[in-house]
Amino acid sequence: MGKVGVVFVPLSDATGTTQVVTDNEEHREVLQSLPTESVVLVEGVVSDRPGHNLNKDMSTGDIEVQAKNIKILNKSSESLSFYPFSKAGGNTTEEMRLRERCLEIRRHQLQNILRFRSKVSSIIRQYLISEGFIEVETPTLFKPTPEGAREYLVPTREKGKFYSLAQSPQQFKQLLMVGGVDRYFQFARCYRDETSRVDRQPEFTQIDLEMSFTSAQDLMSLIESMMTQLLKSLDYKFTAPFPVMTYREAMDDYGSDKPDTRLGMKFNWLSEKFKDTSTLVAFDIPKEFLNQKKGLSFDTSVEMSNGIIFTYRNGHVNVIADGGGVLSESIINDKENTINKLKEILGDRDCVVTSFDEEKHKDSALDNLGKFRIENGSFLKETKELHSQFELLWVTGFPLFEEEEEGGGTVIKSVHHPFTAPVPEHEELMYSTDANQLTKIVGQQYDLVVNGWELGGGSIRIHNPLLQEHVFENILKAETTSFSHLIKGLWSGCPPHGGIALGLDRLIALLCNTKTIKEVIAFPKSLQGYDAMCGSPATLTDDQLLEYHLKIN
Repeated sequence: MGKVGVVFVPLSDATGTTQVVTDNEEHREVLQSLPTESVVLVEGVVSDRPGHNLNKDMSTGDIEVQAKNIKILNKSSESLSFYPFSKAGGNTTEEMRLRERCLEIRRHQLQNILRFRSKVSSIIRQYLISEGFIEVETPTLFKPTPEGAREYLVPTREKGKFYSLAQSPQQFKQLLMVGGVDRYFQFARCYRDETSRVDRQPEFTQIDLEMSFTSAQDLMSLIESMMTQLLKSLDYKFTAPFPVMTYREAMDDYGSDKPDTRLGMKFNWLSEKFKDTSTLVAFDIPKEFLNQKKGLSFDTSVEMSNGIIFTYRNGHVNVIADGGGVLSESIINDKENTINKLKEILGDRDCVVTSFDEEKHKDSALDNLGKFRIENGSFLKETKELHSQFELLWVTGFPLFEEEEEGGGTVIKSVHHPFTAPVPEHEELMYSTDANQLTKIVGQQYDLVVNGWELGGGSIRIHNPLLQEHVFENILKAETTSFSHLIKGLWSGCPPHGGIALGLDRLIALLCNTKTIKEVIAFPKSLQGYDAMCGSPATLTDDQLLEYHLKIN
């Protein structure tokens, strides 16, 4: 409200907010009676604001609209539970904001994110088209397969018959290669019945592509060129070419297969073992913690079957996690001599240390140390203003198989998925019956990591039907009926091929510096997988259940 007889009203649309001014009595009565968030049509003259009314905090703060005609298009309710432009709006709960998502989308920040997402998608689409790719949509309704994550099942009216929502277009895009579509892409909707996280939703979008007659290096070069063009066009700072490290190097240096290298804290492998038995690996405590006397955080819970994690500062040892072993027993039974020995090995450094006694416990120990490195990295991100820095890197050379305990014994599982080809020099090992040999096989897999997030991953696929059948039947001990369509396609003369999938939601979240991918999706699910706005998932009536031959116990 302005001076007597004059009304100032903020009018918002998709492009921003503009001040509307009127001294017309009829207009004044209309505007004063309208509930907030109502929809109106204003016709008027754009003019400069008087000097005393300038607002430097608004992009339109130097102009105003002198209203000549105002028409009400739709009155909002006078009792809205959520007001997107209210100063108190930021204090509402996440549940309320998700329930009133259609109103929250009116916020300029979310509007800008959605428009930015559209722009990024357009740049990527045009790049791929310019490289000879064609956009092909693959089915969302698929069939249940033992491919990896839990699936969402879709009942049909035919008794006992179910679809599943596609976890990814993986098998369809390989069949497109069989069909001679040598360069395919799509912005694919994918569905996985998994627990939500900051970087995961039950349904998500991935930039999916596949190429025939290609190599891992060709695909990595293509994606690197695409990302370089994208980031340059958006004026982001990054380093190119992207560094490449193997899975083994990533684990040994950072305790993670998706390392955030901006944080530093690279692991040091100490040459001297404790009592010639325990291998010691450490990372130095950053000076930001030491200078500001900020305590390290160790809230992450870890499970250790062997070894110990501790901080070492000024000759003092503070145990964080203990899984037993030589060093653990020595600290418990002979602490003074143990600390003196550690002083000889560690000197005057301030560090976090882990130990392990046997090679089979190495990756577990490194993984746990890596978790503490990441946990304390959030403070460094703010201190060093790392949010504006993009570090992209490739991780390659992943193991193809791993051994897992199951049913009182051990089984061989695919680390990524069962369609990844081994590196040529390991192909003979694929026919070994020794689990130790199988877990040594390296796959032709490559992951693109950005600031500690796995943006995407891909591989060169198995195109030899005999080898693919062998993987299913003899290595994974899996039934092949679910994959009969793929095997048949491979037998039809399938060219060598490979591909990759990049998470679009993760990419936008990284570019917009949001904490979760929910903030860059128009209608996201809650952490529990619920849609609070629409009330899904929902229950069915008995008649609906009967139509689909279902019964709830």
